[in-house]
Amino acid sequence: MSSFSLKNFLSKDKENKQRVIPTIEVPCPSCHAVQTVSEGAISALCKNCKRIFDVKKALEKPADQHKQPTIDQQDEKENYTQDSKKIRCSGCQTWQDVPVIAISAFCKKCGQRINLQDYKKNNFFRGDLDTKGTLFITATGEVHGTVNVGEAVIEGKFKGVMIAERVVRLEPGSLFHGELYAPSVSVSDGAAFVGQSEVDPKKMIINEE
Repeated sequence: MSSFSLKNFLSKDKENKQRVIPTIEVPCPSCHAVQTVSEGAISALCKNCKRIFDVKKALEKPADQHKQPTIDQQDEKENYTQDSKKIRCSGCQTWQDVPVIAISAFCKKCGQRINLQDYKKNNFFRGDLDTKGTLFITATGEVHGTVNVGEAVIEGKFKGVMIAERVVRLEPGSLFHGELYAPSVSVSDGAAFVGQSEVDPKKMIINEE
């Protein structure tokens, strides 16, 4: 009986190898490269751009969307530039452009992760902070520590060392106690500053529109 079962198995295996699986041609929605996939496939991996796409949705797209982009369309895509801002890596001090909407990035030179998030402090906070975003200390907020920021708006209190790449604004009623290094400082009437500062406009980062 074992011999009979093995014979049937080998026979079916041979039939499966000889069976031809029907295929269809589907254009990739991203790069428009035509792919050959199994007729019943649900999804496929594009051999050109390496993106996974839904086969059914790709087949439902109008024929004109499957056409290769024209030279004008390619030029328009290549000339598109996303809004960006200049930041400096805290590790290797290399200047670079990053998208305005990004919350983090990796330095193109040393590979260090760069924090781009904005921070709002409403209460007491003690600790160090390193971000290329904006630090906003509200009227009820108080920060003690060493901070390296893109810019800062202070309505409450700050005590420690602050290094900024752009503008530091001291609003009415605010108190800054410590060391401040920035290319530009704005001190409103009613704001208090105790300590030392180094203001160098030449270090101001100008982000071109």
